[in-house]
Amino acid sequence: MDTSSFHKFPQLPTELRLQIWEAACSHVLTTTYYCGLQYVDIYHRQAIVPKQVSFEKQNRSAYMLDSGLWKACKESKEVIAKHTYLNKNVVIREQSLDELAQSTRRTKRSGRPSEKYTADWLKPQALARECPVLIRSREDEECFLFVHPDVDVFCIKVDNWLALQHDELPWPSIELSVRRRPYKVYPPNIVTKIALLYDPSWATDLPNPLYNLPYEDSARGYLAYLIQQRVADAVRFGRKELYIIDKEAKWFPIIYKEAEWLWTPPLYFQRQVLYWDCDAEYVEVKWFQVAPRYNGSDRVDAAGFIHKLDTLVRRMHEATYVYGPKVPCLWVSGNDDPLTTTIKLLVRRDNQVKHTNLDCQPTCHRIGWCVCSEEERACMESARE
Repeated sequence: MDTSSFHKFPQLPTELRLQIWEAACSHVLTTTYYCGLQYVDIYHRQAIVPKQVSFEKQNRSAYMLDSGLWKACKESKEVIAKHTYLNKNVVIREQSLDELAQSTRRTKRSGRPSEKYTADWLKPQALARECPVLIRSREDEECFLFVHPDVDVFCIKVDNWLALQHDELPWPSIELSVRRRPYKVYPPNIVTKIALLYDPSWATDLPNPLYNLPYEDSARGYLAYLIQQRVADAVRFGRKELYIIDKEAKWFPIIYKEAEWLWTPPLYFQRQVLYWDCDAEYVEVKWFQVAPRYNGSDRVDAAGFIHKLDTLVRRMHEATYVYGPKVPCLWVSGNDDPLTTTIKLLVRRDNQVKHTNLDCQPTCHRIGWCVCSEEERACMESARE
């Protein structure tokens, strides 16, 4: 390579440098059907950006995708600020706070409840979003990390899981720790979509009966506590949702033939909302779409854990109420829905697999899904014809 024709980046023309910074910006932030998957630590019941422990264990949250551009140089910071509408978001947030303060004062004078103010931000028609907020970091205050509290999923991690349990609260009151200006009254930004990262150890040594599981200082114990709270009075939760993230799960797509639809398929089957972090894209699937994953004779995937938990719950429920109509207890809801209707599942989009058929290799039938290449499948279909 001729080094005489190579120019250092600072020596490039300004227009070319700005084009390079623009190309480096992520365009996922402005995509209609994309929502972020954010990994946060819980500190004093507030969600905050976790510390950087080591190079191997980096924070892979969606808000970190453009974090390097905030610290590269002054030019990159100006470009990413323009790309993320930083100034416009700050102005709209300030306007919303002023209107909220005025509405609060009017409420105190008139005694009538005030309407909730929704910031007039860029709202795509298919997925309306409120104005994003700037989440605080424990160690780096130079980055402006944006999150959408109304649509993003927050995967929480905490040292003491029992500290999050308060029976007097209808829903775990986890608030986003956002950047604040002095002399401003900020409304709480409560996390509405909570996620737990699944670990195969959840499926081992489940207590039977399950009375003590919600009091276990672990992620699965906290999950059991959330199920109790959700089933106890589902009306109080509103649109709050609970997710489990299984990054290793293989899943089958739902195939609908056109003849089976007497009307237009629902929007859910036309175009799914994609969740993303710095590593992959995630989709919400039904529990029956998951391909079983075994460790010996034990099923270790998230769907198997929920099925096992649901079986133990129903067994305990039948032992409690043997005669008469079923009465809702701490685990089973009034209409006797399984736990799979209470908890949602997120899986990696690239882990989609195909069903096996009679022409598949023995390996496919052994693992439970087809691993044949496209050429092999084409040869099988032609040989069948």
